[in-house]
Amino acid sequence: MTPVSTRPRGLPTPRELAAPTGDRDRYIDLIRIVSLLVVVAGHSIMLTVDTAGDSILLGNTLGEIPALQPATWLLQVLPLFFFAGAAASTHTWRSRAATDAPSAGQWLFGRAQRLLRPVVWYLSAVVATLVVLGVTGHDAAVDVVAR
Repeated sequence: MTPVSTRPRGLPTPRELAAPTGDRDRYIDLIRIVSLLVVVAGHSIMLTVDTAGDSILLGNTLGEIPALQPATWLLQVLPLFFFAGAAASTHTWRSRAATDAPSAGQWLFGRAQRLLRPVVWYLSAVVATLVVLGVTGHDAAVDVVAR
């Protein structure tokens, strides 16, 4: 019989979190998540979409409200994101080198496979969407998706 935990469920404890993920640097992970969320939110806020008759008009909030342009200096988190990514990659290289010592080429090929797999799925979805929209005659939507 499996023992039932009396602790209320919520966020996992550090020990429970470390069990499946190993000794990852949680601060680096936090920096990556926060900077990625700021980039996605910033780009989402900047895009404006308007319809006029049968056309779809794309705009840019910064172009329409120039007073917001200085805010872009506060949202410059991509260098921080790339730094955190490099730190995480260095950490995985060191931890793997200590266990099974892959060659640099093997490690790089594995990383490239893992990072490029979502790109292939994304591009496949975009191409499929373009084909469906093109066949159904939605030329304005094809233009928007292609951009």
